[in-house]
Amino acid sequence: MKLKEIREMYPEGTQIILQEMRGESQMPSGLKGTVKFVDDAGQIHMRWENGSSLALNIDEDTFEKVETSEKISVILIEPDKYPKVIEIEDTLEAMQETVGGYIEEYMPFDDEVAIICNEEGKMNGAELNRAIYSEPENVEMSYQQLKAHLRQAEKDRSHTVGYIVFTADSFDKSYTEEERTYVVGSNNKAFIEGMGGYSIYASSLDGSDKNVRLEAYERKNNLPWRFILLRFRNQNRLNSKRRKTGACNTGR
Repeated sequence: MKLKEIREMYPEGTQIILQEMRGESQMPSGLKGTVKFVDDAGQIHMRWENGSSLALNIDEDTFEKVETSEKISVILIEPDKYPKVIEIEDTLEAMQETVGGYIEEYMPFDDEVAIICNEEGKMNGAELNRAIYSEPENVEMSYQQLKAHLRQAEKDRSHTVGYIVFTADSFDKSYTEEERTYVVGSNNKAFIEGMGGYSIYASSLDGSDKNVRLEAYERKNNLPWRFILLRFRNQNRLNSKRRKTGACNTGR
């Protein structure tokens, strides 16, 4: 092999695994090292893990070049931190290490951009991150239909958050639409199989009516609701708004 070819094949920084170095018993098979440079005689000068600097002779010694993975630039978005551009290896293992577990790919945009997140982040109680919204859907439904819809969302691991809007004539006094709009999520106990809950807790959009039992409204007055569905992926900042189980008020 010509000198130019050796230098092109083994540039500085190339990782090498030794198989055999003739006449050098202190250089065991499997020893790893890094190329420093190739001299004019074609010998590959090394920095070995055992501290040795013996050079490789391409005609006499046996060794293997470690092929390094290509790197890709990604935008790392961590909870409560500014996004930053980092480089990682273009491998499944590198992506799993970055998100801290099994990965889930989500492509909600028209551009060729993928969001990679921890597939089990929600189940493992990982810290909440940004929310991804889909287009809202306006529907009319009873409480029982609402309950069935949100239970199915949780069963499908497709967390749903929506706004339940009571009609203006549902109350004996006047409220703005924001005051009679309630935020509710499918991760409520009432919508998770096996949790034993039957109530649906929510808070008004303006914050004046917190942690109320909406199904109590429905049972008492048979109220008509307009329900706007908003689909989220695994991580949803609204999750942190869920009330703790225990005493609550019954609202207006």
